[in-house]
Amino acid sequence: MKRIDILNDEGLVLRCARLHYERKFSQGEISEELGMSQSTVSRLLKKARANGIVKFEIHYPRNNELEKALQYHVPFLRFARVHVGIPPQDDNIVSQALGVESERFFEEHIKDRYKVGLSDGHTMYEFVKALSPPYKSSYKSLRVYNLTAWADSRFEPHERADSLVFIWFHKRNEDKVHHIPFMPLHGYPHLRKLVESTYQEMKDLNFIVTSVEHMEKGGTLDQLLTSLGFDSMALKNAGGVGYFAGHPITQKGALPPEQLQGFQRLAYNVLPLERIAQLAADPTRYVVLVAGGYNKQESIAAALQG
Repeated sequence: MKRIDILNDEGLVLRCARLHYERKFSQGEISEELGMSQSTVSRLLKKARANGIVKFEIHYPRNNELEKALQYHVPFLRFARVHVGIPPQDDNIVSQALGVESERFFEEHIKDRYKVGLSDGHTMYEFVKALSPPYKSSYKSLRVYNLTAWADSRFEPHERADSLVFIWFHKRNEDKVHHIPFMPLHGYPHLRKLVESTYQEMKDLNFIVTSVEHMEKGGTLDQLLTSLGFDSMALKNAGGVGYFAGHPITQKGALPPEQLQGFQRLAYNVLPLERIAQLAADPTRYVVLVAGGYNKQESIAAALQG
């Protein structure tokens, strides 16, 4: 059999992976068992990892004392998961680790037919990417909604909430996703009627998963807003410290409406902060904040306080 045919033989890739990872054969032992070179075995194992036949997950240890301290100082905080050992200087690793850990929490608490709201960001992308397919998960028939919609497409497509719902559907096509576009929300009242029922449904979301962005010059949202001709630093000068579920926030809550007029022409947040706070206070519902890294400390604190 030609080498290229061997590498495309899925049965052989699977057999090689099982020998190595389940029966603990060395690559040399697999080479003898299957009658092929060790370099071919190495390529087969590499393909098993690339194709998702073999997956590795790192379970980061938790800081139980800090979790208890957070819950003590923030009375409404029902759950806290503080994972340590994640390299804080690497934003990609932080997002990947948080995405996996938040999916585990989601799997523990989600129930059939729950309505789920999803916000923007790279961490949210990693969360959706970590979702289990229907045949491996314990829940089914969810309804999923994007919490934000942007007027411009220059935001990284895979980090927009209105794109993430489609990625969700690709992974879990038995769930029903609701894409809320920007256009019907400003100046198109006849189109808004078409999605009014969706807005009503979202007032009673069972589960919200969101991250928080920090306001910094050159950051992801600053670059986007600057490219649209909006000075995001004006929000920071007005007391803004971050973006929670798409809403610019201060250390104690929302920015005054007069500070948001320019921002609201570029972004739409389906649920006001007041409603998100009400859902968070309801013991039968979940508002889950997923965030980490040194540069987000101030915005995480603001989200918890406000």
